[in-house]
Amino acid sequence: MNEQTRRPQVRSEFFDGERAFAEAMKVACPEPVGRWNPRPHGEVLQKLLEVTEGMGMAPNIDRLKVTFSHEKRARMFGTFPIDAVAREDHGYTVGFANSIDKSISLRIFFGTHVFVCSNGMMVGEFSEHRMHTINLDVSSTIRTVMERCEDVVNAEDERLAAIRGVSLINPEKMFFDAVQAGALAKSHIVDAYTDYNAALDRDRAAQIEVPGSLWAFQNAVTAQWKKTRNDESSVRRSFELKRLVEGALRGAPAA
Repeated sequence: MNEQTRRPQVRSEFFDGERAFAEAMKVACPEPVGRWNPRPHGEVLQKLLEVTEGMGMAPNIDRLKVTFSHEKRARMFGTFPIDAVAREDHGYTVGFANSIDKSISLRIFFGTHVFVCSNGMMVGEFSEHRMHTINLDVSSTIRTVMERCEDVVNAEDERLAAIRGVSLINPEKMFFDAVQAGALAKSHIVDAYTDYNAALDRDRAAQIEVPGSLWAFQNAVTAQWKKTRNDESSVRRSFELKRLVEGALRGAPAA
C-alpha cells in the first residue's frame, strides 16, 4: 500500500467531566443538506443532561466520559451514571453516541451493563437510535429511553434479588462452565475463584442467609474482565455470563 492509498490514522481523544462537556460544545457541526440534519455533539449532551435532570434522575456530570473519533471529532461516544436510581451494590448508566458525518445514528442507552466503544459496539438493557433526518427530535429520543428507566430498574432489582437466593452446589463447575462459555478468560479463573471464596468467607462471617450465592459468583467473574478495557470482549463476556447465571437460576430448586 503506497502513501496515496493509505488511510490516515485518526487518534481517539478521551475527556472526563466538565472538560468533556466543554470539548463537545466546541465541535463544529455541518449545515443540514436535504433531509440530512446532523445534530451537534454539544446539543446532544446538553439535552441529555436537561432531560435526565428534569426527570429527577441526577445525572453525574463529574463522571461523564466522552470519546471523540474520526476526523474533526466527527464521532462522539460516552457514558455517565444516574445517581438517583443507584443501588448500594450496583448502579445505572446512560450511554450515548452521535456523529456529524453520517457514519452512525444518534443512539441512547440505559442499564446496568452499558458498553459504548469507539469502534461502533454499543450495548444496553434498553436503547433507541434515530437517523439524522429533519424529523429528529433529540429530547424526545432521550425521553423515550428514560421513560423505560423504571421498568429496567425494577426488572434488574428482581433479577439480582433472585440470584442472591440461589447457592452454588458446585462452584468449581460453574467457574469452568464460565470459561467454556467465554464469560471468563482461562487465565483469570484462579483469581476469580479466589475472589469467590473470599466473598464466601465474608458471607459466612456476616451470617448471610445464602452464603456464596450466584450473586457472589457473578461479582467474582465480572471483577476480572472489568480490569481489562471496555471493548467487544467485555460485551461478549457480559452476555455469556448473563446466560450462564440465568441458566443456573432456572435450574435452581424452588424455594
